[in-house]
Amino acid sequence: MTIQTDLYDYVHDFIRLESGYEQCAVALSLAGPAVQAPYIEITMIRHERTKTTGVTSGVYRTEFEIECWHTNTMKAEEMAALVSGLLQDYAGEMGTTQITGTRIYNEFSGADSDAESFYRSFTVLFTHE
Repeated sequence: MTIQTDLYDYVHDFIRLESGYEQCAVALSLAGPAVQAPYIEITMIRHERTKTTGVTSGVYRTEFEIECWHTNTMKAEEMAALVSGLLQDYAGEMGTTQITGTRIYNEFSGADSDAESFYRSFTVLFTHE
C-alpha cells in the first residue's frame, strides 16, 4: 500500500461509515463525469524525500489537495470541516504508513456553476516514513 491508498481508505471509511455521508463518493485524483455530489476528490500534488550527496532521508513529505463537493456551500463546508478535523494533527499508523506529522493549510471555497456544485478544499501535508 502507499500513502495515497492509505489516505483514500482512511477518508473513505470515515466519511461513509462514521460521518453520516453514506452516499458520498471518494475518488483518487478526479471523480468521473457521472459522479453526483456529494463527493470528495483526493489528489496527490507532491511526494518527495530529502536527498543529498550520498545520503537519502527515510522521511517523506507528501501533499494532497482534498476537495469536498456538495450541492450547496454549507454542506461542502461541513464535509470539509469533518475531513480536515479527522486529519488535523494526525500522527500514528494510517494503514501501512507511519505518519509522524500533519499540517493543513491553503483552505478555500469555490463553485462549478455548470454542475451546480460547490466545494471547499484544503491542502494537507504529511510527514511520514
